[in-house]
Amino acid sequence: MKQFTFFKGIHSKFIVILLLVIILAIQVFGVYFNRALESHLVNNFTRMLDQQAHLLAYSIQHELDKPYNEADGLGAYEHIQFLIDKMFAAIPHAEIQVLDRNGVVISTNSDNRSIIGQRNTQIEVKRALLGTRDEAIRLHPKTGHRMKIMSIPIKVNQDVVGAVYLMASLEETYQSIAEINSLLVKGTLIALCLTAVIGVALARTISAPIKEMTKQTQAMAAGDFSKQVKVYSEDEIGQLAQGINHLSQRLSEALGEIEEEKNKLASILFYMSDGLIATDRKGRIILLNQQAEMMLNKQAKEVLGQKLSDVLDFPDEVQQDTLLFREGRFQVDIGADGQPLILEITVSPLHLDGEGQGLIAVLQDVTEREQLERDRKAFVANVSHELRTPLTTMKSYVETLISGAMDDPAVAKRFLHVIANETERMIRLVNKLLQLSKLDSKRFKLRLKKLDLHALIQETIQRFSFQLQERELTVKLDIAADLPPVEADKDMLTQVLDNILSNAIKYSLAGGQIKVTARQEGDQLKLVIEDEGVGIPKQELKHIFKRFYRVDKARSRDKGGVGLGLSIAREMILAHQGSIEIDSDVGEGTAVTIRLPLQWSAGEGAS
Repeated sequence: MKQFTFFKGIHSKFIVILLLVIILAIQVFGVYFNRALESHLVNNFTRMLDQQAHLLAYSIQHELDKPYNEADGLGAYEHIQFLIDKMFAAIPHAEIQVLDRNGVVISTNSDNRSIIGQRNTQIEVKRALLGTRDEAIRLHPKTGHRMKIMSIPIKVNQDVVGAVYLMASLEETYQSIAEINSLLVKGTLIALCLTAVIGVALARTISAPIKEMTKQTQAMAAGDFSKQVKVYSEDEIGQLAQGINHLSQRLSEALGEIEEEKNKLASILFYMSDGLIATDRKGRIILLNQQAEMMLNKQAKEVLGQKLSDVLDFPDEVQQDTLLFREGRFQVDIGADGQPLILEITVSPLHLDGEGQGLIAVLQDVTEREQLERDRKAFVANVSHELRTPLTTMKSYVETLISGAMDDPAVAKRFLHVIANETERMIRLVNKLLQLSKLDSKRFKLRLKKLDLHALIQETIQRFSFQLQERELTVKLDIAADLPPVEADKDMLTQVLDNILSNAIKYSLAGGQIKVTARQEGDQLKLVIEDEGVGIPKQELKHIFKRFYRVDKARSRDKGGVGLGLSIAREMILAHQGSIEIDSDVGEGTAVTIRLPLQWSAGEGAS
């Protein structure tokens, strides 16, 4: 089916909009005029009725109590009738009733004289007899005409002695309003016809050049810049046509340059394995590749237009303005949520025609390299520190012996005992380092077998019975009677238990208690070893499994620790596909929780 396209052109839209504006304006004016006219005419009619009614009430307020009028010799009621006929003769379709204080009709201009002597029970009459003027508009029950109803009290010395009840038709007033509205509608139709004719002529003068310019822009969008728009006038539309012609020429030249630059840039970005960010001469980001988005964890739309220094957080000694003239290289740490991310950034100025046009920043992720370097330095420093102390001690004692102390058997024996202890300490350190190296390189083989954890714990406690007795410590066992055997390497698990129980004994207060709890949780075994010792600060717990880390270095060294025990224990538990956690606080003791699978197929390391 052919589509109706009348309203798609600007020519028809202009005409329709113009007509709609005229219609809307006339409608608003018509509504306002109609309301104002109706209000004015109705108010005038009401005001006229009100004046006549008040004049009648004033004229007869003293007549209701007089049996005769001394001036003309008529009876009071006949005089009232005379006033009604005289005052309301010019008001057509109006019915007037004069009522006494009881609401009984005593006079009227209605042809129906039978209502005289009857009581008027209208609500307006009741309110008037109470001293309140009232009015309303109602439909006549027989004719359906709109009637203006008005009741006015008649007072003598502030006493209500009667009322005037007035009912007049408003149909002539509304008929006049209808005739005026009819004239307004006819005038509106004539105005619309004239507007349509003028709109058609005006729309053609605007739509013709616009249609031609539309065709030209469509051709430009398709890549054809050879055509020119005809300029019809020197007004704004003519100036627009000239602008389109100039734009067509400029675009043709610019697109060729842009295409060439685009190909260069696309090649660079395609082969870049590192992140790349380009800025304009003011340092605002205008381009970044996908690798840079991944490194910064930001979408391109979030950073485009921002300063490079704001996005990369330059060090204080690096100023972005100076990078427009020389190359700069620095590192920034933009890690978040506990995940380290170190970027090495190389910023080079971009020169075109000998002038700085912007910056090119190349981003390289060196997190792993820097972390390895930091770990290496920390490891070397820690090992050097741990070895230097015993070697220094041994050297000083050996020099003392050489200097003559060896001639004193008691002193020589004491010195040699110290040297032996320090030697043993170095041997333990080296053995632990070798053990960690083997665990790190996976050069070990788990010898799995089912173990009775209850018996293994008992053996461990028995080995430390002397230390427990010496520090007056007690061990409370809470091991489930139905605890199943666990599949594990006995030597490794024994070493883990020895290390944890040894720490609990070292850092427990004399006379305290160590509690060992073992339960089955699903397909895992949960082992908890709690002491009532000095505890560990909460802020230190996240570092507790680091190598050579000790909360109180001086006290740990006094107790023979080198800060590798927990690291070795953690690696051994992880080798069993388990987990180890430590919860503690200063003065509240320490709880070590170990979870091990009851049975699993281990990927054994190379022997």
